[in-house]
Amino acid sequence: MDIRRSATFLFRDPGWMKKIALGGIFMMLGVFLFGFIIVLGYMMRVLVASLDDRDLPLPKWNDLAGLLQEGIYPFLIGLVYAIPLIMLTLTGAALTLAGMPEAGFVILILILGFAILTSLLYPVAVLRYVITGHWQAAVEFKALFDYVRSNRKVYFSGITAGSMMIVVSMLAGFLVFGIGVVFAAFAGQAMSYHNMGQIYRTGRPFPDDEEAASVRGSFVPPIPEAPTPVAEKNPNEWTF
Repeated sequence: MDIRRSATFLFRDPGWMKKIALGGIFMMLGVFLFGFIIVLGYMMRVLVASLDDRDLPLPKWNDLAGLLQEGIYPFLIGLVYAIPLIMLTLTGAALTLAGMPEAGFVILILILGFAILTSLLYPVAVLRYVITGHWQAAVEFKALFDYVRSNRKVYFSGITAGSMMIVVSMLAGFLVFGIGVVFAAFAGQAMSYHNMGQIYRTGRPFPDDEEAASVRGSFVPPIPEAPTPVAEKNPNEWTF
């Protein structure tokens, strides 16, 4: 797993500034929900490219309908994983308002525990969804835990590195540009999803992953851009 590769692949695309800027704009549109789902769709394309060991070119933003479609299931998977946290939060608030703060404190501990568990399981759940092509696979908990257990060293180190990429990117964006933290957060997420692809390629695959490339055909891969033609040099032309 090459962490440096994930941290720098964005900036090797000639149009990286425009693509990150658009990503930040859609993240700000996340308050309308569709922007957040479109960003998730973009991250799925980054993940798939990384799974196929491709970095460049970065996905384009000229297929918003496709990005929206590809981001819906990862978004719904995230909602499913958030249900226990939502229920515990509501329960804790109700107990606290009912004059039972001790019970509310116990619920808070449970919320923290579930939050940690969710942060560890959601990435592999998304990986399993992308690999199999079925959203139901994202809640096959035995397969998820088996994968994490058999790849615990590379998985935990990779997830930690991905989280650090997001945090460092956001901190740098805040210190340098202020509002640029949104654009930096988008870049950090892209680095993290690229790193997830490296995690999977480095570790042991899912037992039922016989030919992932055929399954991932439902995700639109980036189309290689044609190289810019280089004008032939006139041998009689003087250069200075």
